[in-house]
Amino acid sequence: MFFCENSLPLLIRVDDLQWLKDLQKGNIFMRHMWYYQYGDVSDKARIDKYDGCLPTYGFVDVKPSDGQLVSNGKYTENSAYIKSFMFLDGHDYCLKNDRVILCPKQSIIEQVLNLNKKYILIISLLPFITQFESSCKKQGIIADKGQIEYLDKASLLDLIQEYNTYIQNYTKGLSVSRPSKRLSFCKPLSFKNQQEYRLCINDSSAIKQFISYHNSISYINKQNVEAIKNSFKIINIGTIENISTIIPISQFINL
Repeated sequence: MFFCENSLPLLIRVDDLQWLKDLQKGNIFMRHMWYYQYGDVSDKARIDKYDGCLPTYGFVDVKPSDGQLVSNGKYTENSAYIKSFMFLDGHDYCLKNDRVILCPKQSIIEQVLNLNKKYILIISLLPFITQFESSCKKQGIIADKGQIEYLDKASLLDLIQEYNTYIQNYTKGLSVSRPSKRLSFCKPLSFKNQQEYRLCINDSSAIKQFISYHNSISYINKQNVEAIKNSFKIINIGTIENISTIIPISQFINL
Protein backbone atom coordinates (compact mmCIF):
# COMPACT_ATOMS: atom_id res chain seq x y z
CA MET A 1 0.00 0.00 0.00
CA PHE A 2 1.44 3.33 -1.13
CA PHE A 3 1.17 6.61 0.78
CA CYS A 4 2.01 10.20 -0.08
CA GLU A 5 4.82 11.56 2.05
CA ASN A 6 2.63 14.44 3.20
CA SER A 7 0.22 11.92 4.79
CA LEU A 8 2.92 10.70 7.18
CA PRO A 9 3.23 9.91 10.01
CA LEU A 10 0.44 7.40 10.44
CA LEU A 11 -1.59 6.04 13.34
CA ILE A 12 -3.27 2.65 13.36
CA ARG A 13 -6.19 1.34 15.39
CA VAL A 14 -7.14 -2.35 15.56
CA ASP A 15 -10.76 -3.25 16.34
CA ASP A 16 -13.97 -4.82 15.08
CA LEU A 17 -15.11 -3.45 11.72
CA GLN A 18 -18.26 -1.76 13.09
CA TRP A 19 -16.26 0.24 15.64
CA LEU A 20 -13.65 1.29 13.11
CA LYS A 21 -16.39 2.52 10.78
CA ASP A 22 -17.92 4.43 13.69
CA LEU A 23 -14.53 5.99 14.43
CA GLN A 24 -14.22 7.00 10.77
CA LYS A 25 -17.48 8.90 11.22
CA GLY A 26 -15.70 10.93 13.89
CA ASN A 27 -17.14 9.23 16.97
CA ILE A 28 -14.28 8.83 19.46
CA PHE A 29 -15.18 6.42 22.26
CA MET A 30 -12.97 7.10 25.28
CA ARG A 31 -12.71 5.00 28.44
CA HIS A 32 -11.84 6.25 31.91
CA MET A 33 -8.19 5.72 32.81
CA TRP A 34 -9.19 3.45 35.68
CA TYR A 35 -10.55 0.92 33.17
CA TYR A 36 -6.96 0.07 32.27
CA GLN A 37 -5.79 0.08 35.91
CA TYR A 38 -8.55 -2.08 37.38
CA GLY A 39 -9.53 -4.23 34.40
CA ASP A 40 -9.23 -7.98 33.90
CA VAL A 41 -5.53 -8.77 34.43
CA SER A 42 -5.75 -11.61 31.92
CA ASP A 43 -6.04 -8.95 29.20
CA LYS A 44 -2.27 -8.45 29.03
CA ALA A 45 -2.49 -6.44 25.79
CA ARG A 46 -4.34 -3.55 27.46
CA ILE A 47 -4.48 -3.84 31.26
CA ASP A 48 -1.71 -2.40 33.44
CA LYS A 49 -2.40 -1.47 37.08
CA TYR A 50 0.08 1.39 36.79
CA ASP A 51 -1.17 2.79 33.47
CA GLY A 52 -1.57 6.51 34.08
CA CYS A 53 -0.49 6.30 37.71
CA LEU A 54 2.50 5.69 39.96
CA PRO A 55 2.95 3.74 43.20
CA THR A 56 3.47 6.00 46.21
CA TYR A 57 5.42 3.40 48.20
CA GLY A 58 3.38 4.39 51.21
CA PHE A 59 -0.18 5.54 51.75
CA VAL A 60 -0.71 9.27 51.57
CA ASP A 61 -4.17 10.63 52.37
CA VAL A 62 -4.99 14.00 50.83
CA LYS A 63 -8.14 15.80 49.78
CA PRO A 64 -9.06 16.03 46.08
CA SER A 65 -7.30 18.86 44.31
CA ASP A 66 -7.17 19.75 40.63
CA GLY A 67 -7.08 16.29 39.12
CA GLN A 68 -3.99 14.89 40.85
CA LEU A 69 -5.16 12.54 43.58
CA VAL A 70 -3.63 9.93 45.83
CA SER A 71 -5.59 6.74 46.44
CA ASN A 72 -4.72 3.30 47.75
CA GLY A 73 -1.00 3.84 47.39
CA LYS A 74 -1.19 5.38 43.93
CA TYR A 75 -0.73 8.79 42.39
CA THR A 76 -3.39 8.90 39.69
CA GLU A 77 -5.42 11.20 37.46
CA ASN A 78 -9.08 10.84 38.28
CA SER A 79 -10.56 12.78 35.37
CA ALA A 80 -8.72 11.32 32.35
CA TYR A 81 -10.55 9.54 29.52
CA ILE A 82 -8.36 8.12 26.79
CA LYS A 83 -8.28 6.65 23.29
CA SER A 84 -5.19 4.76 22.18
CA PHE A 85 -3.59 4.17 18.80
CA MET A 86 -0.28 2.75 17.58
CA PHE A 87 2.17 5.28 16.20
CA LEU A 88 4.08 4.08 13.13
CA ASP A 89 7.58 5.48 13.39
CA GLY A 90 10.27 5.82 10.73
CA HIS A 91 11.17 2.13 10.99
CA ASP A 92 7.67 1.12 9.81
CA TYR A 93 8.02 2.65 6.34
CA CYS A 94 10.30 2.08 3.39
CA LEU A 95 10.79 3.50 -0.07
CA LYS A 96 9.93 1.59 -3.22
CA ASN A 97 10.33 3.23 -6.62
CA ASP A 98 10.51 6.62 -4.84
CA ARG A 99 7.18 5.99 -3.14
CA VAL A 100 6.50 5.41 0.55
CA ILE A 101 5.04 2.06 1.50
CA LEU A 102 4.17 0.52 4.83
CA CYS A 103 6.53 -2.19 6.02
CA PRO A 104 5.62 -2.65 9.70
CA LYS A 105 8.34 -4.21 11.82
CA GLN A 106 7.80 -7.51 13.58
CA SER A 107 7.04 -5.96 16.97
CA ILE A 108 4.13 -3.99 15.48
CA ILE A 109 2.80 -7.06 13.68
CA GLU A 110 2.92 -8.99 16.96
CA GLN A 111 1.05 -6.22 18.79
CA VAL A 112 -1.62 -6.20 16.08
CA LEU A 113 -2.08 -9.97 16.12
CA ASN A 114 -2.24 -10.08 19.94
CA LEU A 115 -5.40 -7.96 19.82
CA ASN A 116 -7.17 -10.80 17.99
CA LYS A 117 -9.20 -8.61 15.62
CA LYS A 118 -9.72 -8.74 11.85
CA TYR A 119 -9.50 -5.11 10.73
CA ILE A 120 -7.25 -2.12 11.10
CA LEU A 121 -7.81 1.61 10.61
CA ILE A 122 -4.92 3.65 9.20
CA ILE A 123 -5.08 7.40 9.87
CA SER A 124 -2.94 10.32 8.75
CA LEU A 125 -1.82 11.75 12.10
CA LEU A 126 -1.38 15.49 11.51
CA PRO A 127 -4.80 16.35 9.99
CA PHE A 128 -6.46 14.00 12.49
CA ILE A 129 -4.92 15.79 15.47
CA THR A 130 -5.72 19.20 14.00
CA GLN A 131 -9.35 18.13 13.63
CA PHE A 132 -9.43 16.62 17.14
CA GLU A 133 -7.99 19.70 18.85
CA SER A 134 -10.17 22.13 16.87
CA SER A 135 -13.33 20.17 17.64
CA CYS A 136 -12.52 19.85 21.35
CA LYS A 137 -11.86 23.58 21.57
CA LYS A 138 -15.22 24.37 19.95
CA GLN A 139 -16.97 21.99 22.37
CA GLY A 140 -15.19 23.41 25.42
CA ILE A 141 -13.41 20.11 26.09
CA ILE A 142 -10.02 20.09 27.82
CA ALA A 143 -7.91 17.81 25.64
CA ASP A 144 -4.37 16.57 25.30
CA LYS A 145 -2.54 14.24 22.96
CA GLY A 146 0.88 12.72 22.34
CA GLN A 147 3.10 9.69 22.23
CA ILE A 148 3.50 7.67 25.40
CA GLU A 149 6.87 8.12 27.10
CA TYR A 150 8.30 4.79 28.23
CA LEU A 151 10.39 5.17 31.38
CA ASP A 152 13.06 2.90 32.81
CA LYS A 153 13.10 2.07 36.52
CA ALA A 154 15.43 4.93 37.47
CA SER A 155 13.25 7.46 35.62
CA LEU A 156 10.11 6.09 37.26
CA LEU A 157 11.68 6.39 40.71
CA ASP A 158 12.70 9.97 39.96
CA LEU A 159 9.15 10.77 38.87
CA ILE A 160 7.70 9.18 42.02
CA GLN A 161 9.97 11.39 44.12
CA GLU A 162 8.86 14.41 42.10
CA TYR A 163 5.21 13.59 42.85
CA ASN A 164 6.02 12.93 46.53
CA THR A 165 7.47 16.44 46.79
CA TYR A 166 4.56 17.93 44.84
CA ILE A 167 1.94 16.34 47.13
CA GLN A 168 3.80 17.19 50.33
CA ASN A 169 4.20 20.84 49.34
CA TYR A 170 0.58 21.04 48.16
CA THR A 171 -0.79 19.70 51.45
CA LYS A 172 1.32 22.26 53.35
CA GLY A 173 -0.25 25.06 51.32
CA LEU A 174 3.01 25.90 49.61
CA SER A 175 3.23 27.26 46.09
CA VAL A 176 3.79 24.32 43.76
CA SER A 177 4.40 23.76 40.07
CA ARG A 178 3.14 20.66 38.32
CA PRO A 179 5.49 17.69 37.92
CA SER A 180 7.43 17.54 34.67
CA LYS A 181 5.52 14.59 33.22
CA ARG A 182 1.79 13.93 33.04
CA LEU A 183 0.86 10.49 34.37
CA SER A 184 -1.56 9.79 31.53
CA PHE A 185 1.35 9.80 29.09
CA CYS A 186 3.87 7.64 30.97
CA LYS A 187 4.34 3.87 31.05
CA PRO A 188 7.07 1.46 32.16
CA LEU A 189 9.76 0.70 29.58
CA SER A 190 8.51 -2.89 29.32
CA PHE A 191 5.56 -1.63 27.23
CA LYS A 192 7.67 0.24 24.65
CA ASN A 193 6.78 -2.14 21.80
CA GLN A 194 3.22 -0.80 21.94
CA GLN A 195 4.38 2.47 20.31
CA GLU A 196 1.25 4.04 21.76
CA TYR A 197 -0.16 7.41 20.77
CA ARG A 198 -2.90 8.62 23.09
CA LEU A 199 -5.77 11.09 22.98
CA CYS A 200 -6.94 12.30 26.37
CA ILE A 201 -9.80 14.48 27.59
CA ASN A 202 -10.40 15.67 31.14
CA ASP A 203 -13.86 15.34 32.67
CA SER A 204 -14.32 14.97 36.42
CA SER A 205 -18.08 14.36 36.33
CA ALA A 206 -17.79 10.62 37.07
CA ILE A 207 -15.56 11.02 40.11
CA LYS A 208 -17.62 13.94 41.48
CA GLN A 209 -20.57 11.62 41.99
CA PHE A 210 -18.71 9.90 44.81
CA ILE A 211 -16.50 12.50 46.48
CA SER A 212 -16.84 15.95 47.91
CA TYR A 213 -14.30 18.51 49.00
CA HIS A 214 -14.43 17.09 52.52
CA ASN A 215 -13.97 13.43 51.59
CA SER A 216 -10.75 11.76 50.55
CA ILE A 217 -10.88 9.68 47.39
CA SER A 218 -9.36 6.87 49.44
CA TYR A 219 -12.81 6.19 50.91
CA ILE A 220 -14.42 5.31 47.59
CA ASN A 221 -15.63 1.72 47.88
CA LYS A 222 -15.22 -1.05 45.34
CA GLN A 223 -18.69 -0.56 43.90
CA ASN A 224 -17.96 3.09 43.16
CA VAL A 225 -14.58 2.23 41.68
CA GLU A 226 -16.42 -0.11 39.28
CA ALA A 227 -18.83 2.67 38.29
CA ILE A 228 -15.99 5.10 37.60
CA LYS A 229 -13.92 2.45 35.83
CA ASN A 230 -16.79 1.62 33.48
CA SER A 231 -17.69 5.23 32.68
CA PHE A 232 -16.93 6.53 29.19
CA LYS A 233 -17.22 9.56 26.94
CA ILE A 234 -18.04 9.82 23.24
CA ILE A 235 -17.05 12.95 21.38
CA ASN A 236 -17.67 13.61 17.70
CA ILE A 237 -15.04 15.49 15.72
CA GLY A 238 -16.59 15.09 12.29
CA THR A 239 -15.80 12.52 9.63
CA ILE A 240 -12.21 11.41 9.08
CA GLU A 241 -12.99 9.21 6.09
CA ASN A 242 -10.91 11.46 3.83
CA ILE A 243 -7.76 10.95 5.93
CA SER A 244 -8.12 7.27 6.83
CA THR A 245 -8.66 3.82 5.40
CA ILE A 246 -9.79 0.44 6.75
CA ILE A 247 -8.10 -2.75 5.60
CA PRO A 248 -8.11 -6.38 6.79
CA ILE A 249 -5.37 -7.36 9.24
CA SER A 250 -4.27 -10.03 6.77
CA GLN A 251 -3.49 -7.33 4.23
CA PHE A 252 -1.62 -5.21 6.76
CA ILE A 253 0.74 -7.94 7.91
CA ASN A 254 1.51 -8.93 4.32
CA LEU A 255 2.13 -5.42 3.00
